[in-house]
Amino acid sequence: MKLSKTILMAGVIGLGMASMASAQTYIRFTGSSAFRATMHGAIQASLDAGYTYAYTESAANGLGKGSQAIFHGTINSGANEVYIKTSWTGSEAGIQVVGQGSTTKFLPDTTSMTSGGNALGTAAASTCVQETANIALSDTLQSTSQFSDTATYQLTEVNNGTVGIVPFVWCASKGAAALMTSGSNIYTWQIQNLISTGYIPGAMLSGNSLDQAKKIYALGRNPDSGTRLIAFAEAGLGALYKTAHQYAPLSTNATGTNTLITGGTSTIARIHQWPVESINGISTKTAGNSGYDSGGNLAYAIGSDDSSFKVAAASTTAVATVNAQAAVTNGGFIAYISVSDASGKAYGSGKSGQVLSYNGAAYSVAAVQEGLYPFWSYEHMYVNNTAWANSTIQSYANAVAGLLQNATTSSTPAVSIPLASMHVSRDPTKDASAITQNY
Repeated sequence: MKLSKTILMAGVIGLGMASMASAQTYIRFTGSSAFRATMHGAIQASLDAGYTYAYTESAANGLGKGSQAIFHGTINSGANEVYIKTSWTGSEAGIQVVGQGSTTKFLPDTTSMTSGGNALGTAAASTCVQETANIALSDTLQSTSQFSDTATYQLTEVNNGTVGIVPFVWCASKGAAALMTSGSNIYTWQIQNLISTGYIPGAMLSGNSLDQAKKIYALGRNPDSGTRLIAFAEAGLGALYKTAHQYAPLSTNATGTNTLITGGTSTIARIHQWPVESINGISTKTAGNSGYDSGGNLAYAIGSDDSSFKVAAASTTAVATVNAQAAVTNGGFIAYISVSDASGKAYGSGKSGQVLSYNGAAYSVAAVQEGLYPFWSYEHMYVNNTAWANSTIQSYANAVAGLLQNATTSSTPAVSIPLASMHVSRDPTKDASAITQNY
């Protein structure tokens, strides 16, 4: 996405007169993993030349897919030294943490940074420290969130509201895609069946009665995910649908010690319903109602080898526990993923996942811009009310929001779409609302 520093300079020109002019300022972003690539690009555009940075991903995947990142440099022509940190934990987690003024895991100041970006690898996330988050990016409105109580979760949205468009896709694993002989497409009623029961018969995808016994299982995100809220809302289940049945795909380790697939190229050996767990102090209550805390890891699972796997009885203790198993014949998986996370992980070179059309419409930037493809949401930037009172943080948040709001071109692949390029819109006060033309 093309971003101009002119807007940022206008927004922070007065920061040199602030009382913090000679001090280091810490600005910490959390929330939507679907928007991280675009947000990282905006942060880079906001910094003066000579900044250094690092991120928790491989060099091959790049900064755009890093779950944590740290930037050190100056803004406003050297007037302010800043540490800008990111930790992408999901939209709901972002609203909760930032709204409460509590902490999440960020890379420490001592992280080794370089001008070209130090690719630390995903294992570096273990070096993170707990620090207070200031700003949350969310795929949904706070009013849609389970943390909609503004007295408890105190947030201020940046100037002019939304900062971009985030597109999502439904993806099928190789085995699931092979059954779709009538076209790679999924309809809302199929999604409702898939999520509410945990699987969909292959015959509902192929139209062939011989595929009735072939099960396609649901993979998905946990309740901290804005991607989940938008997927469920768009499919008519309701954003806060609480009785999902989603599965945990396990890799090929020995029975009893299988591990959740979380990256790279893997083979799915066994699955079971995701066990009940507590996320930020809130129980998911029923087996299957949770899922991945990372869209990137979910994408890796959809892109994994699903040619031979078994189904284990639901675990009551942990994802890695395996109980009795039953063999599956010609099964597969379907999941909802942001375009940002799916690209290069679920599909692309060396990956076997396939993007599905949704209600007969294939995803493309143009299809979103013209109102043909509806699986997208507005991106929101929220600042903690106490942090909003800090003139440096408030001015920076508004200035970076301006960079995003006035962007003119999409990145390649288009992991987000500029507001200015849209020819259609939705009610900005209601997620998954009707789409209408702007002309």
